[in-house]
Amino acid sequence: MKYFINLLLLLPFFVFSQDYADQEYYLIDNLVLQDLSSSDRVLIDSCLSIYHSETEDTSKVISIRYLVENCWDEKVWPKYNWWLYEYTKKKINHPKLAFFYKTQYAATLNNIGYDLSNKSKIREALDYYHQSLKIQKEINDIEGISTSLNNIGAIYNSQGNTEEGLKYCIESLALKKLLGNKKGLAMSFNNIGSLYNKQGEVKNALDYFQQALKIKREIGDKLGIGTALNNIGEIYLKKNDLDQSLLLFNEALAMLNEVGSKKETSISLKNIGEIYLKQGKIEKAKEMLQEAFKLSNELGYPKGIANSSLLLSQIAIKQNDYKKTYEMYNLHVSMLDSMKNIETQKAVIQQQTKYEYEARKAIDDLKNQKLIAIEKEKKEKQKIITYAVTISLIVAALFLIFVFNRLRITKKQKNEIEKQKQIVETAHKEITDSIKYAKRLQNAILPSLHEINSHFENNFILFKPKDVVSGDFYWFEHKLINGEPTSFIAAADCTGHGVPGAMVSVACSNALHRTVNEFGITEPSKILDKTREIVIATF
Repeated sequence: MKYFINLLLLLPFFVFSQDYADQEYYLIDNLVLQDLSSSDRVLIDSCLSIYHSETEDTSKVISIRYLVENCWDEKVWPKYNWWLYEYTKKKINHPKLAFFYKTQYAATLNNIGYDLSNKSKIREALDYYHQSLKIQKEINDIEGISTSLNNIGAIYNSQGNTEEGLKYCIESLALKKLLGNKKGLAMSFNNIGSLYNKQGEVKNALDYFQQALKIKREIGDKLGIGTALNNIGEIYLKKNDLDQSLLLFNEALAMLNEVGSKKETSISLKNIGEIYLKQGKIEKAKEMLQEAFKLSNELGYPKGIANSSLLLSQIAIKQNDYKKTYEMYNLHVSMLDSMKNIETQKAVIQQQTKYEYEARKAIDDLKNQKLIAIEKEKKEKQKIITYAVTISLIVAALFLIFVFNRLRITKKQKNEIEKQKQIVETAHKEITDSIKYAKRLQNAILPSLHEINSHFENNFILFKPKDVVSGDFYWFEHKLINGEPTSFIAAADCTGHGVPGAMVSVACSNALHRTVNEFGITEPSKILDKTREIVIATF
């Protein structure tokens, strides 16, 4: 997560008359000035004024870093962060200022990870966080280390591994307490609160969220205040205290509208819409949720899209808009699939293992270099050491042969596992496709609600299959018998469930239609007898 740089700047409040940014002056392309909020416009112009007027390279870097850490626009600050990333990357081996540039470079890596995690690109985000952490440990950047640990903890939290996430966040909190960084402390309190909330420890979660809110109010961080209010409001929503939660969400929304954070604003709107839905205020709920859905789509924020689309599908059901219900619910399922796929969860473990391996390898490499230097110094003085080195090399060669052989076997085993995995995935897809096809067949035999409604003024049908497809079905037929309009309706339960039950229901429905239409039977008892005969003959 982005963190604040304690920086005292006399910011000149210049406002330029141009509508589009000059890339040579503003450093980045596609910057439309009129789309910026007034506070971001002042911030950018002020920081760039300092950048262009300063002669010291370090001051130039600090002015852009300050811009990145304090700009609210989530389409603008990442561009400046990428610019700073490229700039500092070229200077990390500076003979006198290596520490400064490495600190700034590591911070840009962290910010890239934060931006990627907001877009649910978990694998890439984690990779950037570990790159940042590696550099910060090399230069003993305590504040940077605490931020990276906190961000990695948040990734574990987002993937459901709350125990591992809590470990990282508590380690980060200890460092932030040591530094006395209030903004960092609030960030850690907020993340730990989220982890406790996921574990169902509501009391601990509320305590940490309130500590975060207290600090955010002290330092005047409006975005942080809005986020904390959202989190506390969600706790009260879980307790079904609708009045208190609505009060908190409205306060959060007002605060977030001031800073223009679309992501957090969409969360507030979704929460308010959910409360209105619970209160039966359908139109108000729909208005809020549509706005939340719009903002989430603009940001490409899968979790926001998933949450708002689910609630919009529930509203569509209440308004009998079945097409919209299907559209929104299908979108909800698609977003969940993209957020919780198996590969993403594996990536967390793989990246952690990779990082630990690289750390151990770096230590081993240093040790080996030292040993080689000692051997070279003593080589001509002591023959015995030469023999020892030769024997060591032979042992190492044997060991390498052994390792190579093990790697070859491991690779073969891995290929076999991948092959079996593909077979399982193919089988699973075929089964899923069969179930979906069975559902389409079953849906085709069910009478339309419009047809039933046209013959019965007051009616309802409650059809809730246990599985995707069902052995239960309902049947309807309307025809003239001796000049009199007559309706037949049935609720049927066939033997079996799932795909077999669905196939039986198709056969039974067909038998009912044939009995009434083909054989002209109209007495209920005889209809059932004839249907039984046809079904038996069919099977």
